[in-house]
Amino acid sequence: MSPFFRYFIFVVPVTFVICLVLLLIAIFQDTKHVSKSKAMLNLFLSIMSFLGLLAVVGSIIYLGYIGLRSWVFKDALPLAYFYEYNSTPPTPYLGSKDPFTRPALCNEKTTECPLAEQDKFDLANWATNYDDWKITTKNDLSLSNRKDIIDVLSVFLVALPLFLLFLWLMEKKHRKLTEKSNVRTVYYYGVSFLALGAGVISIGILINVGLKIWFLPPEKQVDNFGSFARPMPFSAPLNDGETIETRSVEQLLSCAKSCVMIEEYEAKLTTWKQDYKNTLDKQKSLNQYHDEYATTLPIILVTSLVFCYHFLVLRMEGKET
Repeated sequence: MSPFFRYFIFVVPVTFVICLVLLLIAIFQDTKHVSKSKAMLNLFLSIMSFLGLLAVVGSIIYLGYIGLRSWVFKDALPLAYFYEYNSTPPTPYLGSKDPFTRPALCNEKTTECPLAEQDKFDLANWATNYDDWKITTKNDLSLSNRKDIIDVLSVFLVALPLFLLFLWLMEKKHRKLTEKSNVRTVYYYGVSFLALGAGVISIGILINVGLKIWFLPPEKQVDNFGSFARPMPFSAPLNDGETIETRSVEQLLSCAKSCVMIEEYEAKLTTWKQDYKNTLDKQKSLNQYHDEYATTLPIILVTSLVFCYHFLVLRMEGKET
């Protein structure tokens, strides 16, 4: 689930309500003082300014999120890529065997290969999957970040000039009105409320993270139902740190001398053991809260600026009247 989903739950319905209020004011109040066409034009400019500002602010916040997850909170990987960059390598299970219960396939006295033809086919498939996994994990994550930046900049470069244009037209129309419309006032209060609400949500999330870190032991801090929860790839412990995956590989390596089909994959199987260990070590060091930091900090910064500016405009105009 996207770390921004909780904000959509707040922003989308509030945006709808604000637009509805703007419409009602334009219909039942502004049409008493100006023609219907001018009232609708004023409404159109206000709504477009409002939506344009949301697009601009959202783009800036997401650019900040990308920057923080790239250089500061590097464990805040995009969820779509989490398993690609942090999953354990594929394990060579043989369909005709049971890695839970069977003993080692081979020992020093084994002279004949105990594996079936189907096992040879399974090993070939595993080797292909393992090679694909190694290519995927070597991909530069910065490529994903660059793609995200391109997408966000495309929105920003379109939304910014449109927002500035509609805002300028809205302010120009407002100055010409003899009877001042409340549409613009609702616009400023609506933006202030949205910015304040998003900022308060972000501060609440950071407080929640701080309390978890302070009061809960590490093993109890993971929230399996939270939007940032990241289930780890399955690895069942057996004895002495051994897992089902490592047992399966060790059983295959024990047959390297007696099985030609194993001998040609021996190097891959040995490399797999190190890759598997490195991935588990990396998973243990992941900070599950990096997503929270990378998401909330730019939201707090940007929404604070937006709230202060719009609320300051309202205060200044209130003193003038």
